[in-house]
Amino acid sequence: MSPAISSVAILVVVATIGAALWRARDDPQSLCFALTSYIELGLLFLCIRSVERLPEEGGAAAEKKRRRQKLAVWSLATALCVTFCFRVQKLLPPALAAAAWAMALAVSSGGFYLFFVCNQ
Repeated sequence: MSPAISSVAILVVVATIGAALWRARDDPQSLCFALTSYIELGLLFLCIRSVERLPEEGGAAAEKKRRRQKLAVWSLATALCVTFCFRVQKLLPPALAAAAWAMALAVSSGGFYLFFVCNQ
């Protein structure tokens, strides 16, 4: 991606974050949710990028670093999923809230399996 496109994308994201925080300024719970979600998402993207940049081969030390980075990605993805479920459960009937939590558990468990159990 060219630097100009990256710069525009970053500006759009920053403007979106600013608008979301501005709309939530009178509701502390919404403000906390928006801030937490954007921080988790930003950290998740940074961790994914660092995992992608790690060399495929490199011995035990590189493999240990790769596992640590994968753990960070999985933890942040799970935290983001739980954050959204926690926010959405207040808007849903109990049966749908339970279904949302079940899907979050399935996504988190599947991610763990694919990241740490499969040898790929």
